[in-house]
Amino acid sequence: MSNAQHQGTRAGFLALRDELQARHADLDLAEVWDGMKRSERKAVLLSATIIKPDNGNKKPDDSSNHRAELLTTPLLQMAVEDRVAIRHAIHRMSAFASGLKDRCHKHSASRPVELATLARTALDKGDMVAARHFISLIETAS
Repeated sequence: MSNAQHQGTRAGFLALRDELQARHADLDLAEVWDGMKRSERKAVLLSATIIKPDNGNKKPDDSSNHRAELLTTPLLQMAVEDRVAIRHAIHRMSAFASGLKDRCHKHSASRPVELATLARTALDKGDMVAARHFISLIETAS
């Protein structure tokens, strides 16, 4: 085998290896995609700007047919660019959801402290009805 043939074989092997690694890397994404409901897939495709929002027309057009097709297409059969866009959209949406969850958790963690302060203020004023109300809110939050 000449050096040129060896280099050609090596390049072919490296290209095949890269393709296999890329396919393996998308297996995790394909598993997520398979587990999604149709409405979740639509939200991801919209976020990835692969499809456009419905234009409100009652009769289907080519874009709505394409949209319906993408919603049922297995991820590994999609174009590489679409898979990359879908992966980025899922990461963005996940980060956004995590941020919302963190904000809600911080708010809910401080809620009993706020309610206890209100109950204490009501006790200081002698307003037993309000104090009991705030204490019951604390008990139901726990």
